[in-house]
Amino acid sequence: MNNQNNTPSSVVCFKNGFSFVTVPVVLKEEDSEKSEDSNVEIKLCSIGPLPSFAVHGTVGLQADKPECVKIFSLSKASKVDEQLTVPNGPDFSYHAFLEANLDSPVRINVKDGNSGNSQFGNSANFNYEGTVKWVQPSGEGPKMAILETTENMMKFDKLIDTSKIVHLERIMRGVPGYESSSLLVRYVNRGDGDPACTLSYLTKGLTWAPSYSILMNTENKTIKLEGKACLLCDLPFLNGGAISEISLVAGEPKMEFQHLSDPLASGVSASDFVSQLAGGHGGQIYHTRAAPRMMSQAPGQGLFGGGQIADAPEMVEAEGIKGGESVQDFFHYNLKNVPLKFNQPLSIPFIEECDNIEFEDIYYLNLDNVSNSSRPHNDDEQSSVEVKHAITFKNISGQPLTTAPVSILAKTKENNSKFMVQGMMKFTNAAKNATIEITRTMDVQSKFVVETMKERKTEVINEVIEVTGLFGAASKKQYVDTIQKHAKVVIMNSKDVEIKCKIEHQLYGHLQESTPETKDKTEHQSNHQGLNPTTKYVWEVQVPAAGKAEVNFKFCVKEWNRAMNNSKQGFQ
Repeated sequence: MNNQNNTPSSVVCFKNGFSFVTVPVVLKEEDSEKSEDSNVEIKLCSIGPLPSFAVHGTVGLQADKPECVKIFSLSKASKVDEQLTVPNGPDFSYHAFLEANLDSPVRINVKDGNSGNSQFGNSANFNYEGTVKWVQPSGEGPKMAILETTENMMKFDKLIDTSKIVHLERIMRGVPGYESSSLLVRYVNRGDGDPACTLSYLTKGLTWAPSYSILMNTENKTIKLEGKACLLCDLPFLNGGAISEISLVAGEPKMEFQHLSDPLASGVSASDFVSQLAGGHGGQIYHTRAAPRMMSQAPGQGLFGGGQIADAPEMVEAEGIKGGESVQDFFHYNLKNVPLKFNQPLSIPFIEECDNIEFEDIYYLNLDNVSNSSRPHNDDEQSSVEVKHAITFKNISGQPLTTAPVSILAKTKENNSKFMVQGMMKFTNAAKNATIEITRTMDVQSKFVVETMKERKTEVINEVIEVTGLFGAASKKQYVDTIQKHAKVVIMNSKDVEIKCKIEHQLYGHLQESTPETKDKTEHQSNHQGLNPTTKYVWEVQVPAAGKAEVNFKFCVKEWNRAMNNSKQGFQ
């Protein structure tokens, strides 16, 4: 029976409620059998626990020394009934059994005090499930105990008169919906000692939620930036042991079978599994932060490993920030020695505190937030643009700032902090400027006008097309219409001081000229037709007191000329 330490060695935690968990295990032989076609002794042992909500195809068992150990298969281990600890001494009452099973999960059936009928299952009896939290010391007086129960993720203490207990049994630790199981491993060990392996799986049940806090000093125009991660754990077998490394990932990777629990974990029947599999994959990303998640495993993987796991060194370093790194398209915020415990949210810094960051007051315009932005490309557009007071500062943390809520506090003369507003930190790369909106302003207004030119210019694109037969390769002319547009942003300042404005726009098309020049740009992929890129442009302008300023730019949008392309005149 598996009774190993269940604390993971590492966890990769995503914002969408999934995590990849790595747990060191030791294969301790529990039974053995002879192979029918050879005289090889195959050993058997159970490992786990494995949550029942494991994602299909992600569970694996890998040995530290594959040259010494061959793993033949993994299977779902048979459920082992939990046993109550027998009391020491001559007293075998229910009260004595509760004393001997402190901090154990139990199911109790208690008879109604107003009823003399003690038959188990009678309507006058009540069933309770929970953990034995306290038992009154034996002696004279009433026999009482406290059972810690859980209802709707809330914990309650139930006072029990143990003299009215008519049934008592041990149950699996956990709560409904969070069941776990063990895996039966069949392996051959050619090394000395019990082989060390690593069990890994993708699971729901661990997630993180970032947030920021900014303390603003308006006198010296500086801020202090802090970033906290709230870790939420729904896995009952995590009991607070320190996890050596947790990586918090900024981004949500594709998880093809995230909706499907692995049969090794769930124990689902073959017909039900096929039905679930046929239900399709690529389901919606799971955003609920504190609900059961799923895991999975790859059954029957031929993995190897052996050797002895050394005793873990005593943790002398407190939990904290380990650093950060880019892994392909994702950024990992790495933490060390994090004590995760079931149903106990944990808040911990995920970036180093940054103090004395200079900030600047600006007025922010997002040209994409206009009411008629979905008009056809051949229409003129005129819209009012909401102007917001914001602050901007350089990200000096050395790491990207992931999208998350941010609370802005103002430092008073008495050195206290007063809450101002909660906004949103948009993703900001290291050494780039972050902009946080504070409030809408009424004394700075703006209009955005886009004029579409009436004349269209037709361009020719040649594509080589393979043609079978006697003609060999031929080319067909592809025709594209270019729609010319002139855009103007007018900003009107009724304040009695000069202000700085930052304008952002996701431009669909090709920017040709701009006055003033753009401050920054971020290129995105072209659309599926490949004609028009989407690029984020940023402008910064100074608007004089009681005056106005303009941003003018020209761009074009390209469209296929379907009438000419569908004709045969293009071949040559």
